[in-house]
Amino acid sequence: MYKYNLSGADAALVGKILLFSLVCIVASLAVRLLFALAVNHDAKAIGVKNKTLWSVLEFFFPLIIGVIYLCVRNSLEKTVPRYCTSCGAAMPPNTKACYNCGSTMLLDVNITGAEQEKKSRKNCIIAGVVIYVVLFIGSQIFGISLVTDIIRQYDKSRDFGSYEDYFEDYFEDFGKYFEQYGQEENPADDNSEFFDDFNDFGEGEEDEEPTLPDNDPFGFFDNNGN
Repeated sequence: MYKYNLSGADAALVGKILLFSLVCIVASLAVRLLFALAVNHDAKAIGVKNKTLWSVLEFFFPLIIGVIYLCVRNSLEKTVPRYCTSCGAAMPPNTKACYNCGSTMLLDVNITGAEQEKKSRKNCIIAGVVIYVVLFIGSQIFGISLVTDIIRQYDKSRDFGSYEDYFEDYFEDFGKYFEQYGQEENPADDNSEFFDDFNDFGEGEEDEEPTLPDNDPFGFFDNNGN
């Protein structure tokens, strides 16, 4: 079985990609967790009954659940009692009108620690947005750097002085193949005349077609010289 060994430059490139992927995964989980905590703190501040369920859903589906929660947060089932601003009567949670005077001007009873919960909600949202922006900018910079490294590696792999250098490097890489079939000499040594003709082709006024090599182990050329 043929095993491919990474060069130093290739290994460094792969390592860079793996490291950045790990950073992206950790940052993504951190953003999800912060937004889930923000929903949890907000639900505690306004007395939402199913705050844990909304927090879990926000972690797994941050964008969709975040939008839905913002739209329905004021109409969700609450756990705190309400009071009438007209007569001051106390009523069960989610009451729409006062049982005493019929007024609809009802407010939830102030929750202990609500202001602290709102402050924590704000801090979680800010931290999540900052991490997301940094991750987005970092991904753009990394993408440009990655493309630059790939182009540099590609240009370096094509850095041959002549066609003879290219073929000699090619035959050297597959030296084990020739040794396996009993060919001790490098075919490039027998084809030096062909390489000279190939490199000089097109430079003279009247050029002749380059002479094909006697041994063509890989079948680069057909009988017509193509």
